[in-house]
Amino acid sequence: MADAATHFIYPSALARDAALDAACAVQASGAVWAGAHLTFEQLLVLLARRLPSAGNGARKLVEGAARAAALGRAWAEAAGKDAHEPTRAAVDALDRLIAAWKGAGAPPQAVAKAAEALRMRHARLAERLAFAARVYALYEKALDTEWTDREGRELDILARLAASTPGAVFAPGTRLRVAGFQRLAPVHRAVLQRLRALGCAVSIAPLLDLPRDARPAREEERAPEPLETLARSFGPLLECMAGDPPAAAGSVLRFEAPTPYSEIYEIGRRVRHWMEREGVVPARIGVAFRDLGPYSQFVADVFGRLNIPMYERRGEPAAFQPLVRAALTALDAARAGLQREELFRFLCSGLADLRPWSEGPEPPEPCQLHEIALAARIDRFFGAEANRPAVAWREKLAAYAASNSKSSHAGAARRAVETVGAVVAELEALRAPRTRKKFAADWRAFFEKAGLLEPAASLPEDQAHARRLAESRAALKDVLDEAAQGPGAALEHVPLERFVELVEAAVAGRSVRLSGLDRAGGVRVLNLYDLRGLRFDRLVIAGMDETRFPAAPAPDALFGAPGGAAVAELRSALEAAAPELRPFAGVEPRLPGEIRDEERALLEIARRAVDPQGLLVLSRSRTAEDGRIVGPSAFWDEFAAAAGALHEAAPVRPAPPLAECLTGEEAELRAAWVLGGGVPADSAETVLAAVAATKPHGSFAGR
Repeated sequence: MADAATHFIYPSALARDAALDAACAVQASGAVWAGAHLTFEQLLVLLARRLPSAGNGARKLVEGAARAAALGRAWAEAAGKDAHEPTRAAVDALDRLIAAWKGAGAPPQAVAKAAEALRMRHARLAERLAFAARVYALYEKALDTEWTDREGRELDILARLAASTPGAVFAPGTRLRVAGFQRLAPVHRAVLQRLRALGCAVSIAPLLDLPRDARPAREEERAPEPLETLARSFGPLLECMAGDPPAAAGSVLRFEAPTPYSEIYEIGRRVRHWMEREGVVPARIGVAFRDLGPYSQFVADVFGRLNIPMYERRGEPAAFQPLVRAALTALDAARAGLQREELFRFLCSGLADLRPWSEGPEPPEPCQLHEIALAARIDRFFGAEANRPAVAWREKLAAYAASNSKSSHAGAARRAVETVGAVVAELEALRAPRTRKKFAADWRAFFEKAGLLEPAASLPEDQAHARRLAESRAALKDVLDEAAQGPGAALEHVPLERFVELVEAAVAGRSVRLSGLDRAGGVRVLNLYDLRGLRFDRLVIAGMDETRFPAAPAPDALFGAPGGAAVAELRSALEAAAPELRPFAGVEPRLPGEIRDEERALLEIARRAVDPQGLLVLSRSRTAEDGRIVGPSAFWDEFAAAAGALHEAAPVRPAPPLAECLTGEEAELRAAWVLGGGVPADSAETVLAAVAATKPHGSFAGR
């Protein structure tokens, strides 16, 4: 395969696509763009394909729920039979630590050696570090020769690179331009060092400036920088930004809103205004969050109401999809002991098909079944009933059916009782311990029977709702497959509670995005991490309150909150145990200063994602989702001078003043409110309301 003269390496698919968009603009002016464009993940795949095999055969990748299961199994073995089950947060924390240590090249022996060195000064910290080393070693042993994880795959690629010769991967002199990375992870640095040793010309741009970097390939390459000077953490990155001029007056705007929903609604109105009144292309508008998750539903609702095309970088969380929630409620009902409330969350979800458990052409309505359960005095089970919930259901339902045997609706009551009893019996059968592989197969059969996993081909492809259901079904199948993989999945019996935890973890890591959406056609909705290498004419940084951004360092679920000095000593002990890996900068557990640097770097990179002639908007809510009053972000006042006056979000209810309404829905609501006795914004609004009331829905807004 012939290599292009230059390969451009990006930190994400979005950064790559943005560079290609900029390249197209350059091409339109007559320039020539050459070279391959890859994310670093794609570069690793390319290396794995081109490098000679190490001879150990292809190993299956363990990730997500399967990886969590392997870690939980190793944890249980390291802790002994009498230990408590680890919490999900503790397993997640250990997962991050092992991923960081293994990715940096530190084996379990080095971690154990560091724990021994800490024992005299920090006994408790050393004990936990030693336990982490034991779990790490057992986890590596469990992977054996059949499985590997992401870090193992990367280390295998590095080993194969180390054994390769010039020309094995790229032709000597091939240029690799790496741009847009916030910092280089250890594997990034090691791969680039080896490629440079093999004759590749590696050049680095810590920040990707699209207008400047999207140049024709015939321009001279910048001189290679020594990899040793590149950022291992966010501190050096901030230093290279320090000379940049502050934001110009008029290029920044700040506004506050009373609630998170009204904050998103105001953002939506401004986006609609930029598109319709200022002619900004949707793809040149970005809305970024420190953590998109809590806002995802609000954004989908508001942008849908305002008819704003949206490209959500990671899609909507799978846990927010009604079909996936219905499946989780069934799992939760079985885990909770078939209590009435949990069971009817599933039955009343609106997505469960009860026909397989019911006689006759039409099954009873779920609300009717719930009324019967209440009449049978079924609520929560305690004592002996909690140990045999299916028997308790049968006895109470049988007593209800007997007491209504002579009523006019006895036949309907009997069919309803039999339907509930059949569902309960099937869920009871799914509660017994078994292997993860068997759990996944049995629950998959149950979901298929309940209509949650119907073939997507049976649905009309032209309906957005049908497409969303198809994507949700695919996500649910992937979740079950993920939970059924990994070491011991077909051999070791686990309780239902453990299987449900793995499914929940797999769901939490998945998103649902409608297939066929045009990447280039919508407003970008993303996390701050995804801004690397992007450039916008209008960028909103939302959620600028003290609880969200900067993110406060939380106590580690494994080490607690040992403090900066203890973590610094832990870091020093790890470096002493594995001196070839120095420095360990940026590797978990991180120092408080490194966490602060990361939050600051996210803000600075976001600020640089705005075109010099563009507009940066910062927004915050004065309350959290639960109604608590929250203060502004620590970064909020830094933009006061450039932003000038602080703006207030337009009211969501009953809609903004008529002169500011952007949609027919807003105008109709506002007009009805004013004509119904609401206080108008001014005397002219009453006249406008009367005019709006005579217009067809949707024809008044924007006039």
